[in-house]
Amino acid sequence: AMIFNIGGELVEPDLESVVERRVHDFINYCQGIMHLNQRYDVWMRVSKDTAAKMDSFEPFGKAVMMLFKTELPFIEKMQVTFYTDQAEVEKQMVTAKEIFKARDARTKDLRDEDVEVFYGCTLCQSFAPTNVCVVSPDRVSLCGAINWFDGRAAAKVDPEGPQFAIEKGELLDANTGEYSGVNDIAKKLSAGEFDKIKLHSFFDSPHTSCGCFEVVGFYIPEVDGIG
Repeated sequence: AMIFNIGGELVEPDLESVVERRVHDFINYCQGIMHLNQRYDVWMRVSKDTAAKMDSFEPFGKAVMMLFKTELPFIEKMQVTFYTDQAEVEKQMVTAKEIFKARDARTKDLRDEDVEVFYGCTLCQSFAPTNVCVVSPDRVSLCGAINWFDGRAAAKVDPEGPQFAIEKGELLDANTGEYSGVNDIAKKLSAGEFDKIKLHSFFDSPHTSCGCFEVVGFYIPEVDGIG
């Protein structure tokens, strides 16, 4: 288990998942180390060459912390703790799941129509250049890491970062979740690949995709249903 502790004048609880998602990004900058997935489904691999050069996790931790403090200036202090004892890992997992549950509960009663601004994320465009992730109260990011509150907090403390505000604009289709503001940002950030995104549609202009899916839906024509 990896536990990251951060501090700073602008640090707030809403930034937890934003920092959490960047763990995935920054770890993959390290040579010979692969990080996949999110929350409690993380999968990591270390190459034999890299493992042979590491006497401990210290150089790895220092490298990741350097990237964090360079890219996210609101982080003034930081430490990372690695747990390898199975009992301690399981203990930390219980705590983490409680945090995830509380975080998810915040958006349970908030709906798209209750807000005037959605949030976008382009963190995955390094490997999915036409993907434009739109985060609304009813739709978290594809990776499952960023909800509407997280996007708001990230855009506030890092205006030049990968999370940003999207004005909803005019509601064009309430059933499929089509908004003029979302369509405008889709055209701009997908390099013209898409001219519209319907947030809640499977077939007509569905949301763009990267490769980090938390959930995949599929259509079953035999029963005219979605699985």
